Amino acid sequence: LKRSQIATNSQAWRSVVIDGALASNGMASFTKYLTPAQAEDIRAYVIAMADAERRSPPKAGTPAR
Repeated sequence: LKRSQIATNSQAWRSVVIDGALASNGMASFTKYLTPAQAEDIRAYVIAMADAERRSPPKAGTPAR
């Protein structure tokens, strides 16, 4: 998810996470478990973690990003 373009667009995220747009590819809808607001909170968390990782220096022994 940290490299997914879906996370950068709230409508695309909702389409996948809530509406099940990628159900045929194995990504089921979470509409039974999450409200749209909760899904948006998760999207914000994914973006924050991806940003934090991009800003952190690479760990020893890992290829450069």
